[in-house]
Amino acid sequence: MNYENDNKIWRVLGPLFAFLGIRFLVETVFYVVLWYVKFKKLNISAAFNGILYMEEYSEYVISFTLVMSMVSLLISIPVMYLLMKKDYEYPINPRRKEKSFNMRSYLKKAEIKRFNLPIIIGITAATGVGRFITMLPFDGILGSYKTVQENIGRSSVWLQLFVLGVLTPILEEILFRGIIYKRLKMYYEITVAAYIAAIIFAIAHFNLIQGIYAFIVGIVLIYIYEKSGNLIVPIVMHSVANIVSVIMGVNPISRFIDGNILVRIVVSLAMIGLFVISILKINEKYREVE
Repeated sequence: MNYENDNKIWRVLGPLFAFLGIRFLVETVFYVVLWYVKFKKLNISAAFNGILYMEEYSEYVISFTLVMSMVSLLISIPVMYLLMKKDYEYPINPRRKEKSFNMRSYLKKAEIKRFNLPIIIGITAATGVGRFITMLPFDGILGSYKTVQENIGRSSVWLQLFVLGVLTPILEEILFRGIIYKRLKMYYEITVAAYIAAIIFAIAHFNLIQGIYAFIVGIVLIYIYEKSGNLIVPIVMHSVANIVSVIMGVNPISRFIDGNILVRIVVSLAMIGLFVISILKINEKYREVE
């Protein structure tokens, strides 16, 4: 395929805009339906003159934050998968033809050995890197991480595990690594493409705390994607990191650690050390299982 006359920005960011568009439409439908459900027992004048009811309505809508995310993700995943599959069918970087995204054949060939280090990296990303970043005094500068966490915390732990631990990693890896990063390699060298993709991934989280974490983890996910040659491995790492983050929010041991600044710093630094060591071991480990 010839991409010389492509609109570079649209080609790279178009899938992200498509996902945001799907999310916007889903949220709009939810807002209308929830408005009707919330005010159906009120008379018309109370519903539409009811500034007094807006705070109550906002709280009601917020309680459906993860449900809206779940619906958006369930719609978006097959759409993004088809876009990624199309790119794999017509390799966009003729200098380096990549393996196709075939879960069955890959898992058959790869064995569990390929997932050991990514799982450790996912655990330490959440318990080390994530925990340390949340100590930084940056929240509220650009967006509010605290508000995001409070909104998510209104849903059950099981829903959090499903949406954040299963659906979100699948969608984000397909979109940000499988499509956006892969398309960036049409125009830039791998290192430059990796940094741009990580910046886009960070900005897409819409708050500074998550953005810093997403940038660091985004670079690591790309590194693992390149070393493993398949998107399933970073999906597993991403999923583990998110699941651990959810568990940390309800685990009494984690709450104790977060409530004691000295313990929190020591644990964070220890986990960051293991995080770095595991990343350095990735190249050696994947050579062993080839």
